Amino acid sequence: MIKIILLCKIKNLGILGNIVLVKSGYAQNFLFPKGYAIPATSKNLLNIKKEQKKISNIEIQKLKEINLKIKKLTKIKEITIISNVGTSGKLFGSIGIVEILKKLFSLGLKINKNQIFLPNGPLKKIGKHKVVFQPNQKIKKYFIVNIIENKKNV
Repeated sequence: MIKIILLCKIKNLGILGNIVLVKSGYAQNFLFPKGYAIPATSKNLLNIKKEQKKISNIEIQKLKEINLKIKKLTKIKEITIISNVGTSGKLFGSIGIVEILKKLFSLGLKINKNQIFLPNGPLKKIGKHKVVFQPNQKIKKYFIVNIIENKKNV
């Protein structure tokens, strides 16, 4: 048996940074060559602890940025987008994530495209629509996109 440090999650064995005992053949022939683990030497343990601390600090910073964006979004509550509308209240085209992001950016909030979700697809009618800001799997914040008719073209 040999002590190893896992460099990634391995089913039925552990997650990144775990120190586990495995058969030496399994480590030598599979885990080490694939880059899934390294020997649990004192030097490697020290390097892994430094790396984990660095990753933890990065995650804390990301969480602070997310909380700041949520606070700004909570203050905004609702964004209004003006669009050309047909006679039945349907839009000419649709309002998608790009238009919503442009409006949020103009209000001082920079959000990535993959953090906005339209639960019912692109917005195609005037009125208020619920949109989701989801920066990660655990955090969701809903806000309203209000689409109103462009009166200048009437």
